[in-house]
Amino acid sequence: NPCANGNYPTAGYTVACNSLPLGTRIYIEGYGEYTVEDRGGMADNVIDIYMGDYDSCIQFGRRTATVSIID
Repeated sequence: NPCANGNYPTAGYTVACNSLPLGTRIYIEGYGEYTVEDRGGMADNVIDIYMGDYDSCIQFGRRTATVSIID
């Protein structure tokens, strides 16, 4: 399904976040650069990284990371 911005999600690029505007580019320490393209059911400062398949998501799990806004 398309993201909130109308694009289809891309692994290694797309994240969902309710606390940042769509189109915001971020750097997640240890994981790289991503762009907020979607919204989700999460609260506050939670970021959901699109990984492409369910098994990868389950293996990755939940983690705490430092996030910086690029622009």
